[in-house]
Amino acid sequence: MNPIGMTLLLLAGWGIFAYSARRRWRLMMVGVAENRSDRKVERIRRTIKYAIAQLRMNRYLLAGFAHMLIFAGFGVLLLRTLILWGRGYDESFSFWFFGPDQLLGQTYSFFKDVFAVLVILGTLVFVYFRVIKQLPRMTLSTEGLVILGIILTMMSADILYDGASLVLKVRSIANRTVVVTPQTFPGEPDRREVITMTKLQDAEGKSLGHVPTSTYRELTPEELASFAPPPTPFLVCEPAGSVAAL
Repeated sequence: MNPIGMTLLLLAGWGIFAYSARRRWRLMMVGVAENRSDRKVERIRRTIKYAIAQLRMNRYLLAGFAHMLIFAGFGVLLLRTLILWGRGYDESFSFWFFGPDQLLGQTYSFFKDVFAVLVILGTLVFVYFRVIKQLPRMTLSTEGLVILGIILTMMSADILYDGASLVLKVRSIANRTVVVTPQTFPGEPDRREVITMTKLQDAEGKSLGHVPTSTYRELTPEELASFAPPPTPFLVCEPAGSVAAL
């Protein structure tokens, strides 16, 4: 979360978009004036049919289907973009109803991940057509590959973001309980059984229990020094790094 950084990124992005949109608007105004407010019902119907439903893409089987996957994926991920904008200012922002512990948020997260993978697959189809098969009807430019690379990076970054969030939600805590037992390794009396009890808790500090790990190893000088002859039955170290003989 970095409000200043997010504000600068948003202003830069909106500025680039405004510059690009202004150039295209000026090109549109060069032509002869045309009445574009008549036949409203027909215009809306065609917009839904060709701009939203992408039905014209049916003319190209694989490429058309890949294009529709990318288009639909970005439509689904639009909400995700708005949520991430908000998290630049508040790390818990989720539009009030799309939190990771809310039903609506979990449902959306599932479909978002599905469409993110579909977008990656659709993008790889166009990489294949441009780099390997090199269809003659496609403009084989560097710009096209850069755009495909940006799309792949966006989808991969979103998946990695969620993966990192899951890892952080359940994390191992540094202080552990280390138990050294009298049990020695067969044939090697210098190696003793060491049981490490690692406490797990979620991001809110709620305990999730302990995970035991048993191994045989030579004791450290600090651990050996804690034993007074005859050796004590066991010792407990908590937190990790400190030694106390019982």
